Amino acid sequence: MTDAFVTSTVSASMAPERRPSLHSGTVPPLLVVLPRVFLGTIFLLASYSKVVTPASVQIAALLNRSDGSPMFAWYRAFAHSIVMPHAVIFGLLLLIGEIYVGIALLFGITTRLACAVAIFLLINFMCAKEVMPWNPAICDTPDIVLCVVTMIGSGGRSWGLDSVLHRRFPTISIW
Repeated sequence: MTDAFVTSTVSASMAPERRPSLHSGTVPPLLVVLPRVFLGTIFLLASYSKVVTPASVQIAALLNRSDGSPMFAWYRAFAHSIVMPHAVIFGLLLLIGEIYVGIALLFGITTRLACAVAIFLLINFMCAKEVMPWNPAICDTPDIVLCVVTMIGSGGRSWGLDSVLHRRFPTISIW
């Protein structure tokens, strides 16, 4: 055998194994873009309803329809003692949060942070509705799963502004 053949064979066998990743081209970017765009659209549509009907009115209606489930007594106590007296402020925060999540996910900017905010909002919605996550009548649980998929998959780096920001500021993890 020649030295060139041995050298190329040894270096090829010592090369690190390439695992499929979202950014290596082996996983279609569409798998993380579709959930991101879907969630962004859902949150923008939800925020539009809070512009038409004030969010404070919607919060009061949601929190007053309690069925008395003992599982959510802790959240009901928090909602009636903290949220209800300040429904206008919480309504404004809710509206700002939904608009931020919707725009950030649609354009793929600060996607991971937007998904974390979305998960926080969705968990609060589930607690306010007093439903368990495995209840098939709610859509919050699948939305949480889509948020997690988008966070883990760095959904903003595929066809989003996060790819530009990641190249410019690679040490910041919110994109």
